[in-house]
Formats: sequence, C-alpha cells, structure tokens
Amino acid sequence: PPAPPPASVGGLVIEGTAGTGSWVELREGDATGALIFAATIPPGTSETFPVRRPLWLRLGNTDGVEVTLADRPRVLAGGTASFRVTRGRITRL
Repeated sequence: PPAPPPASVGGLVIEGTAGTGSWVELREGDATGALIFAATIPPGTSETFPVRRPLWLRLGNTDGVEVTLADRPRVLAGGTASFRVTRGRITRL
C-alpha cells in the first residue's frame, strides 16, 4: 500500500533542538482556549499539530526549538513568548 502523506503537510511542527528544548503550551484560539498540548519538547524529538483554526502557542525557550508551519521553517525569537498560529502565519503577541 502507498505510504501515508507526511503529518507535517499544512501543520505545525515543533522540534526540540538545543540545550533542554522548550516548554510548549498550545491552545485553541487564545490563552483561555481548550488545551491541546502542554509539555517540554526535548532536543531530538518533535510534535506535529494540525492547524484547522487559529491556535495560541506559548514557548518557554524560543532558542530551544525549530518551528515549521505548512512545511516552511519559521524563525521565532524572544526567549519566552506567545504567538498566534494560523494555517500560513505565526504572529508574536
């Protein structure tokens, strides 16, 4: 049978890359929305999330992760920071 398509297509991929990785919190809509994920993503591991509607993302260490959205790498800075994620854009809040 054919292989399934990669999970990252059109999605949000967060990969731990340096030091201790980063604490990640992901919610639907905004900071008060339903919790989707809350954990540390250590170096060498990644998590993939579909982006069907806007999401709120909180990173504890932007330097400890690489973020890809819709198969395009995104540079996020600011140490501990919050972001709004839509299908094609990540905006710092």
